[in-house]
Amino acid sequence: MGCKQSKDRRTDDSQPDDAGDEPPELSQAEGLVKATAVSTWEFLKSVSFGKALEADWLAYVSTGECVMDRNFSATRIERRKALELLRKICPAAPEVEPEKVVDDRMHSLFEAWTAVVEDGRDHVPRSKVADVLARAKVTCAIPDKLKSFTFGDLLRLAYDAAQQTGLGQLFDDAAQGAEILTVEQLATFASFGADEPMSVEEARDKISKRLGGAVTRLRFLLFFGNSATNDVLDPKRALSVWQDMSQPLTHYSVATRSVSTMAEMKKALTAGCRALVMHVSHVNKEGDPMMKDGKSLQALLHFLKEHAFITNPLPVVLCFLPGSSLTVEMQDAVANALTSELSETLAPGLMFRGSHISDPKFTPLGLQHRFLVMAQQGALKPFVGFNVANMQRTGLGVRVTAVPEGTPAARAGIGKQDWLTHFNGEVIESKETLREKLLSLHAGEEFRVRKEGLTEVTGIVGASVAENPTISKKFAELLFLNFVGPTAHEGASGNAANGDHESGDSPAGQLAALPWDTQLEELPVHGGSLSPERCHGSPLTLDTARANSPNFEHTEHFRFVSRAAVGTADTDERERVIADADLAGVQFIDTQSSPAAERWARGKFSDNGHCGYVLQPRLPSSRSSEAHGGITPFASDAPRVSVVRYDHDDPARVHLDIELLAMPGQNANSKTHPAHDPACAVALIGTPERTRAPLLGHGTIDVREPAGKVVLLRTVDAEGNDLEAALPANLVRSGYRIITFCKHDDPTVAVPVLCAVRRHETITPSISHGGESGTPTDASAPPAASTAPPAPAEEASEEGAPA
Repeated sequence: MGCKQSKDRRTDDSQPDDAGDEPPELSQAEGLVKATAVSTWEFLKSVSFGKALEADWLAYVSTGECVMDRNFSATRIERRKALELLRKICPAAPEVEPEKVVDDRMHSLFEAWTAVVEDGRDHVPRSKVADVLARAKVTCAIPDKLKSFTFGDLLRLAYDAAQQTGLGQLFDDAAQGAEILTVEQLATFASFGADEPMSVEEARDKISKRLGGAVTRLRFLLFFGNSATNDVLDPKRALSVWQDMSQPLTHYSVATRSVSTMAEMKKALTAGCRALVMHVSHVNKEGDPMMKDGKSLQALLHFLKEHAFITNPLPVVLCFLPGSSLTVEMQDAVANALTSELSETLAPGLMFRGSHISDPKFTPLGLQHRFLVMAQQGALKPFVGFNVANMQRTGLGVRVTAVPEGTPAARAGIGKQDWLTHFNGEVIESKETLREKLLSLHAGEEFRVRKEGLTEVTGIVGASVAENPTISKKFAELLFLNFVGPTAHEGASGNAANGDHESGDSPAGQLAALPWDTQLEELPVHGGSLSPERCHGSPLTLDTARANSPNFEHTEHFRFVSRAAVGTADTDERERVIADADLAGVQFIDTQSSPAAERWARGKFSDNGHCGYVLQPRLPSSRSSEAHGGITPFASDAPRVSVVRYDHDDPARVHLDIELLAMPGQNANSKTHPAHDPACAVALIGTPERTRAPLLGHGTIDVREPAGKVVLLRTVDAEGNDLEAALPANLVRSGYRIITFCKHDDPTVAVPVLCAVRRHETITPSISHGGESGTPTDASAPPAASTAPPAPAEEASEEGAPA
């Protein structure tokens, strides 16, 4: 079911002589039938017989019709015409009537095939085979003799790859010598390791909607032997953006990676990273900022603009770390590149708007299709934005004469001609005393103004960038997030606690205090936790952070761990540093150039549809706040986040027992027994109690408070290569599942392994604020309701308020 069959591809004895007497023009749908039917029939004949062959052919016809309906609705042919064409080109095939059944695995193979094959062809050239296999999630070597590739070849490679997992023996055991599994046999097989067994009704529904109407050996292997349809991770959470994306940005962990070249940029986007640490090497003679590979920063930004939001609309953070290499000249050049390429998609900083953390513009949902710039900003001057005049007598307050649109004063509800009597609870004597009060404010601070009639309004002090010889004002005015911390320059604070606001003389190493402030952490080489003085007086571990910070559940500023800090320790120490930082609420952990960090990131960000944003654990709720009918997160011409209703409270403890059923790389159907039984070591990333020695046959682990924690599996393939898989503990599900390992030395090499997984949850509570770790409570607070975002603020100058 693609395009016309090429006559020089192969000969088919079952094809009649008049098979070429076809209409002069075929529709796309008819071409799809013509292109796939012959090779599919030849493959099915080689692996099935009797009733199983008829059932497999019916699944192909019914699933192909579904693909035609989806991909070619404008030129859909009538069912009868399609059946006539099928009988003409495959007269030996059984005559079947398409039913309302779909085989999930065959459907995904159709999708992969139709995405690559050219119109009018029944095969793809060898150069595109790897693309087809990657889309179909078929992990195998491409045979040398295969010069071109038909849909039947794709089915065969998928079938052969599934056989290598050892599923054939499981089918024989379950079917007890029969060709097709019964509903009861499928229910028994699918109930392995589950706390609640699958009912017969559920099994019957699965056969109809996901297994093509009958569970033959072929479809059993194709479905259960591939991660596309039988992955160990819960598809509701691994394939869908299911979490509430309307919470403040500070409540999310963000997939972060350093980028120095175009190749690293593409790799980061493919991995789902949404925070990119841009390392600019120098400025050329033309004044263009250049990257390490000789590409200009503008070229990378152009690539980002074209590709960053194709499948994922959530915001991308562009990070420029403070340091001596980022000179004022380079900052000016970077600012020019940013405004030239991304001017329409750069999000204006909340510090200029006088906004608070509750602003809808400070959420992933409110910042879709936006780029956020994070860098060192320097000191800010407070800015409120209204003009006043004295009343006729001192002590009566002031009258507002002007309020420019979009200023913090306007956002607070102050209007022209308002009579203001009190400021922050104190009587306003005159405009001079009000000016003194305003000058004592800090950017991001809350203020209260009482109007005549005892009406009080509340606002947030905005800011403008102060002059600083070490900071480019042009660059600073583009920032959305501001670096502060021990490695930032003098004046790095976005809100000086004391001193002259215009001078930039804020103390070096000031801690983050505002939503847009990002604490740049210095990690110790040894010790496994962030230094106490950088964590508001408490070591950066989960228990101490919760015990000493009443507001730990509501993180109100950002923290950033750089790759230099992560890369200073050995492997065990790195894992511990990363796990401690993650569980203590650090939102940005740069994973570039550290295999331990990359391994953790693969597991951590498998959750929430691989979108790069994961709600931090122990927040009031990680459940979705709106329902949506589909499970594909961004399926539209103009992608937007689709939130799937998935009510789920994180368990307090999870017990996992994982058994490898076949040695990776060993032919499971070979009569030669492997040299040794498959072994699996199970560990929790970042815990000192983990056992590195492989456990014979299977490994077990108990995970306390699994939300956000990553389980690491290790094994060895038949050739002695070390393999590993990082899985979010809360997403692992019971049953006979496929776990995709990768080579330790080359994470791009995927190795699917069939495993028997037993998962047991003790209880399913939420975590109370300030309670003891692991203590269940009745319910979690509902997520904050999403409100319509306010109109964007516009630039405005003021008189009679702080400069």
